[in-house]
Amino acid sequence: MNGDPHQILSSFASRIVDAVLECLGEGKVDSIFVSGGFARNEIAALTIPSFVEIYSDVDVYVILRRPEDLDSARRRVASLAAALPRETGGYRIFPEPDVGVYSEEDFRAQKTKPGTVEISGEHVVLHGSKEAPEWARGFVASAIAPVEALYLIENRLAELRELVDRVEQGESDGFRRYVHYVTLKSGLDAVSAVLIVLGLFQTSRAERMKAFRGVRSRSDVRGLIPEDAAACADRCYEGLMNLQKTLETNTGGYADLRCEVESMLLAVWKSIAERLSPAGTGEWSDLIDWRCKGGRWPGNIRELSALAKRMSRSRVDVLRRARELARLSPVDALRLSGAVDALLRRERGDAGEKALLRDPIERGYVRALDELTRAFGYGSGPVFERARRMFKETA
Repeated sequence: MNGDPHQILSSFASRIVDAVLECLGEGKVDSIFVSGGFARNEIAALTIPSFVEIYSDVDVYVILRRPEDLDSARRRVASLAAALPRETGGYRIFPEPDVGVYSEEDFRAQKTKPGTVEISGEHVVLHGSKEAPEWARGFVASAIAPVEALYLIENRLAELRELVDRVEQGESDGFRRYVHYVTLKSGLDAVSAVLIVLGLFQTSRAERMKAFRGVRSRSDVRGLIPEDAAACADRCYEGLMNLQKTLETNTGGYADLRCEVESMLLAVWKSIAERLSPAGTGEWSDLIDWRCKGGRWPGNIRELSALAKRMSRSRVDVLRRARELARLSPVDALRLSGAVDALLRRERGDAGEKALLRDPIERGYVRALDELTRAFGYGSGPVFERARRMFKETA
């Protein structure tokens, strides 16, 4: 195999297809297709002598032909895909593949979000029906709900924290370069979040930046992203557009950039949450409570029950503790763990100011997160690490 990143990912995608068909049975699978950057041939990679580092993931959609236990199928496929070798003597693919398993009904019911709006126009069918991707024509970028901007930022902050933890535990120079790339990409997600709120999201990275630069002087946009943060987004975009040179010349690392990007993502998250939340105070603790559906007992209890079923825990035992475990939405509390972790790690302000920020969050959200993770068997390690692990294994 040559060193062409697209060919390498194409071969890897074919291995995913073979593994999925063997796992689920070919007769049960209607279609398998890929979308995202791979389908656009927008692949992030670094070429070094006799080796290629690939930083883009592969977004694979598996559509089942007949009803299936989706949770079981998803767990089996996710485990199988994650175990596929991604490194040879000539290349390494850093991210695990993102493989989703759906029935037709479940696929059509997906939310309109950045990942789904690009499917109909940018996909490659690898197996079976060519009709399935066309079902995504109903996903229109202008219809993405503003709350998806918060999801996007929360996911990026959680991903960054997990990757940095791995670096601190000892990883290769190649992995550090991969984290540098993810940091640059995360900086552009602040732009994506702003465009989602404005109803201007574009699937192409270049088109997103063009749209953002066209509106960034508007007063409502300045209220969503500070000027210094917008300048950081510009630097991230230029770094991505010249990734080979960026990674070759910036050998000193990415720590300062990561701190800047995290601060930008938190600032944009807060400004969007303030716009969407009826709380009105603008305090971090109030926004976190609103985001986690604090006190919305019926819905939170239903989530708790579903989570217990999915994780094969006694629903009776879990629901017996509903008063402490369902004050916040279990799913949203887990999803938000990376963002709150980043927030509480910031070294800004004097001790009194830190206490005003930290104390209500630690008494409320962090305590609830600790109780939730322990109740589901995640009792080892720091609370945010436990929460990220639980979210990854249950989402």
